[in-house]
Amino acid sequence: MKLLWMRLVKKTDRDKVASIIYVADCQSPNGAYTTELQSDTTGYTYFKQVYSFRKDSFIQVIHNRGRDTAQQHQPVSPETVYALRSHEFMSIVLELNKRFTNFKFADTLPAGKGRGFQLLAKDELGHESWLTIDSATSLIKEIRFPNPDNNSEIISTAFSSWKKVNEFNFPHHIEFTQAGRTYTFDIRTLKMNDPGFKQID
Repeated sequence: MKLLWMRLVKKTDRDKVASIIYVADCQSPNGAYTTELQSDTTGYTYFKQVYSFRKDSFIQVIHNRGRDTAQQHQPVSPETVYALRSHEFMSIVLELNKRFTNFKFADTLPAGKGRGFQLLAKDELGHESWLTIDSATSLIKEIRFPNPDNNSEIISTAFSSWKKVNEFNFPHHIEFTQAGRTYTFDIRTLKMNDPGFKQID
């Protein structure tokens, strides 16, 4: 399993990335929207969604991985933090061995599903999750995990359209499938270690 992490991303390379900013054009069953996410290695996350189908936008800022928010300095529930961090697609790619633990080989992919294998692991809430890895490229194809607010419901996150940015391969098309509803994210802007990065209070 250690060899897998070495192939996915080298620790020395991961240490080069202090902050990540992305903007995505998104589509939901209700209509189009945009997602902006900024995060760094201190546990800070800025999450903003602006919708074409409703007036109010959604903004959430957390510090210290959710142990307090920016404005109210109040704890955020682990489920809310997990939901926000599940949108940190680039950090997930770079931090598989931090986001998940207790890895076990589950199975190879069925015929016709491509070359790859599935791993069973525990997520940050201690729930079982399934990771599908492409055996030829070591890239993540899909992560399936329980909805933090409803453990009987499984959410699928599929990664595709991989492109190299600053020596790293990152997905530029992501599909969330939840309760039969699909939400797509097409990355428009992706920056690492941007000089203008600043935590928003």
